[in-house]
Amino acid sequence: MLSYSSWLYRKSPVWLQEAIIFFRFFIRKCLREGRTFKKIHGRIERTQWMTRDELQQYQDEQLYSILQHARSKIPFYQQQAQKDADAEMGVRDFVRQFPVLQKQTVVEHREMFVNPKHFGLKFKSATSGTTGLSMVGFRDLYSISFENAFLTRQLEWAGYQKGEKRAWIRGDMIVPPGTKKSPYWRVNRADNMLMLSAYHLSPTTVSLYIQELEKFDPVLIQAYPSAIAYMAEQLLSRGQLYRGTKLKGIVTSSESLSAAQRTSIERAMGVRVFDWYGSFERCVAIGTCEHGAYHLLTDYSFVECIPVDDTACELIGTGFGNFLMPLIRYRIGDSIVLADEEYQCPCGRAFPVVREIIGRVDDVVKTPDGKCIGMAINIFDGINNIIESQLVQDRIDEITLYLVVTPQFTETDKNALLQRAGDIIGTDIAFTIKTVERLNRTKNGKVRTIICNV
Repeated sequence: MLSYSSWLYRKSPVWLQEAIIFFRFFIRKCLREGRTFKKIHGRIERTQWMTRDELQQYQDEQLYSILQHARSKIPFYQQQAQKDADAEMGVRDFVRQFPVLQKQTVVEHREMFVNPKHFGLKFKSATSGTTGLSMVGFRDLYSISFENAFLTRQLEWAGYQKGEKRAWIRGDMIVPPGTKKSPYWRVNRADNMLMLSAYHLSPTTVSLYIQELEKFDPVLIQAYPSAIAYMAEQLLSRGQLYRGTKLKGIVTSSESLSAAQRTSIERAMGVRVFDWYGSFERCVAIGTCEHGAYHLLTDYSFVECIPVDDTACELIGTGFGNFLMPLIRYRIGDSIVLADEEYQCPCGRAFPVVREIIGRVDDVVKTPDGKCIGMAINIFDGINNIIESQLVQDRIDEITLYLVVTPQFTETDKNALLQRAGDIIGTDIAFTIKTVERLNRTKNGKVRTIICNV
């Protein structure tokens, strides 16, 4: 399918680019919203209102299904020495026979986690993630429909109904890099959605973004926290508020949402922020209900909360949706603080309430023309032969990319990375690539993927 980085898309007029977007999203819609999606969505519309006991029984059934599948179909788990569950062994004891899975293991033995007898479409994706370690994953249509059903439910919690107008301010490069004049957005008519470039936001363009949002007047905005917070803070600094009349909610994801960002967004935009926590590995999902509470979605996955101190616990997840590449007891790398077990959210759902999500705190990249780019770590996605990566900015016009690479890393890979960095961050910054044996770690062993000292 034609990508936004292709020569044809970049060189096309706006009307043709929007035609390409329509085609891409129409095909995507057909794949993601078919019979399987409707079945899963209908099911989780019911599971969200289950009692705690009913949810536990449902979760045990889903967990048993994925464990048995992994033991019978997935090479990595076929080699494990666990016994099958018997009448005296509960499924939660059964799962603890599996080892805790590290990301490094999946990266090094990727093919061992993929069902070799799978028939049908298989979709490949890659991420550098919050640890800076490059990872490739595979999903089938069922997995995509499963994820889409849960995301759709989150949008419904935010007040959105299918077919209504929404706006999108995320990582899609829908406006070619180097574009110096409006429009910095494209209309996706297949989804009734205004897609705004997160990469062209600056003090000189933000007013145009706000005007276009107000003109389009969406019911829902989906955005990176850094992007929508930037717009909100610009409004507040000018003594203004968002003037759209139909907006019901804003759904943020992919970055940490700080308390200050939430306050600015809700004050300027006049609606609640619904923050969504997911992961590339699809092992944990946390959604925000109508009352503003974070809920650990126990109909999405089985999560073991391993205490790390008196209040926080580490997330070890087993997803229910990916039978092509199931990950059992996967260490996410982030921690949460749970509310008291007895606490019942006013929304009436029995999902556990999360008081705080710890982790995923990345800096933003700053550019000479005043932009603040969140999720700039996307520049490493899809570049071959990179094991780990880190972006460090010590000057406004200079960025150093530290890489741990394989012996196969070539000048072609280097040039592809520089090209992608220029496309996403901008060509008015000098990029230097340095290969190292090991990246510096924080005290908890994680790599800060973006370090901005400007």
